[in-house]
Amino acid sequence: MNSPKTNVSAANTKPTDPSIAPMRVSDTPETRITVYSEPATSCARAKIVPISAAIGATLGAWLVAAFSGSQGAAGSYPGWLEALFGLDPATAEAVSTLSRKVVHFVFYGTIGLLHLLALSHMGRREAVGASWVVVVLYAWTDETRQMGTTVRWGSPWDVLLDLTGAAAFTLVWVLRKRSPQR
Repeated sequence: MNSPKTNVSAANTKPTDPSIAPMRVSDTPETRITVYSEPATSCARAKIVPISAAIGATLGAWLVAAFSGSQGAAGSYPGWLEALFGLDPATAEAVSTLSRKVVHFVFYGTIGLLHLLALSHMGRREAVGASWVVVVLYAWTDETRQMGTTVRWGSPWDVLLDLTGAAAFTLVWVLRKRSPQR
């Protein structure tokens, strides 16, 4: 079991984090010692979030590998849209394409955010940059694998769309973390 983080403070200094509670150890005029102890739950949470994010990112990588083959093609999706919603073939194809591009954006945005969280032990810029590199590598691998099938085609535009999703998700996260808590 991990022990809580402890800061020993001089008489007139206090930690900047208001969640750290003071415990008076000695209160004699000669030696006034106050120990500030951070709750153990915040230490444990700080270690669990990157691990959970890494697991989620690994699952995402597996999904990329699983669906970048021929089974990930649009296939009969436009036909389903025609039957379910009474769309004409051109509209069904447009809705199919748009929805698949939205999935690209959201999926890779999520992968980028999970990698950002998994790399949270790094500095902010380094973690954002590394998560974007990972997204580009995943996306490039996905598009390259699609070129090897007869029913799919790879596109550098999809790689750019995937990176745009990652950039949007990670930047929203970073900006949210910067804004003061309300």
